[in-house]
Amino acid sequence: MKILKIAASCLLLLEILTGCKKIVNIEDITMGLVLGVEIDQQQKNLNVFMSSPVFSEEAEEKNEQIVVDASSVREARNLFDSRVTGVSTGGKLQAFLIGTKLAKYPTWTAVLDLIYRDPKLRQNADILLFDGSLSELGNLKPKDKPRLSIFIPQLIETADFRNVTIRTSIRMFHLMKYEKGITPYFPKMAIKNGDLEVSGEALLDRKFLLKRTLSIKETQLLRILQGKKNGQLGPNTSINIKKKNENEPLINLKQASYNVKDIKRKVDCKFKNNHFDFTISLKIPVMITQSPYPLNDKTSEKLSKELSSSMENDLNKFIETLQADELDPIGLGILASSYEHQQWKKVKSKWPEALKDSKVHVKAKIIIVDKGITM
Repeated sequence: MKILKIAASCLLLLEILTGCKKIVNIEDITMGLVLGVEIDQQQKNLNVFMSSPVFSEEAEEKNEQIVVDASSVREARNLFDSRVTGVSTGGKLQAFLIGTKLAKYPTWTAVLDLIYRDPKLRQNADILLFDGSLSELGNLKPKDKPRLSIFIPQLIETADFRNVTIRTSIRMFHLMKYEKGITPYFPKMAIKNGDLEVSGEALLDRKFLLKRTLSIKETQLLRILQGKKNGQLGPNTSINIKKKNENEPLINLKQASYNVKDIKRKVDCKFKNNHFDFTISLKIPVMITQSPYPLNDKTSEKLSKELSSSMENDLNKFIETLQADELDPIGLGILASSYEHQQWKKVKSKWPEALKDSKVHVKAKIIIVDKGITM
């Protein structure tokens, strides 16, 4: 019996060792961490970009950046393999860049089909709008930054933590694509003065075409309306107060800024008078990081009311622009489906066009829980 147990254990060990039959060294792999796709200038082919770290000790350049012309991402992979040192693989993909021209092309989402179907490709990679030339990106070699294939994922993570953009994975984009109650969105990246910048958000319509882009402030407003807080969220606002130095152009003495501690959102949705009526109530505890005047119990209450009024005004104006553009990145359609499902079924095929006829009102209350260090 003891001999049988030993023999069985040996067989199990041998079975495990079969996985080591074919060893692939990391030096023999071209690990595509960043992919990008854009329409070429002649609008006949795709420009496909790949950035991969190089692990060879003999190579002077520690990052490989290639741009090829191809009719599909799959064809581009064959072209990559004809030029790179190792077999290209997308199993560690970190970011997928969509060019601005491509994002306006009616069937652009077909380029993602390969990622959805191939189990070896990473669907948790970030998807971004890239406003610029892939050739320029391929020639970008910042000396004071990490290699590009590592720098871009780090830049996305930092921008999302600071809430200057909202991170979207390929998997999340796929879910938003088939969810009728929300319109898709993902971060925007561009090259400015020779530096990469991730800021703002790209909003797509129901046909998945690029409709508009958001500024950093608008992106923060969207994050607040979604009731989500990730990392550090610190909006700025100007207070309507009279100052002695009204002509001071350099320093804004009316500005107040704060760090959001939490976002407590309550949404009420009703269907009346043949349209949806949304009321979004927000309670936002904050820590003051800049104040236009000294703070005590009395002035803190005054500042809280002024900040609440300013925030409420900004949020309502922002929602009006979304309604005018027939966009719903907040996901109000999902809420309508939850609260008034029978009425939602009548309009879901034409949402968010029906959002234009809806009434949306935001109530914001900013609560100062920390005045900061005062002297």
